[in-house]
Amino acid sequence: MIRNGEDIKQYSQHKVAFLLSIEEGGAIEGSIELLRIYHRLGVRCMTLTWSNRNDITDGVNEDITGGGLTYFGLSVVKEMNRLGY
Repeated sequence: MIRNGEDIKQYSQHKVAFLLSIEEGGAIEGSIELLRIYHRLGVRCMTLTWSNRNDITDGVNEDITGGGLTYFGLSVVKEMNRLGY
């Protein structure tokens, strides 16, 4: 499992490595603590949204609000940066 850039360097082209990721930030269910738990379990990548609005941001199907991060979404991005996502 790859957790950072240094981990990538130890793999040759003949080995398999993986990066745990989550598609769609709704998986954290509005909880910064759940984001931290996923990080402790090895998750290092998470998309913020996909097609529909969630607690973090608007999705590609959203055209009423004009898109963008919510206040909670700003906190999520800040914490993801702190944790090293």
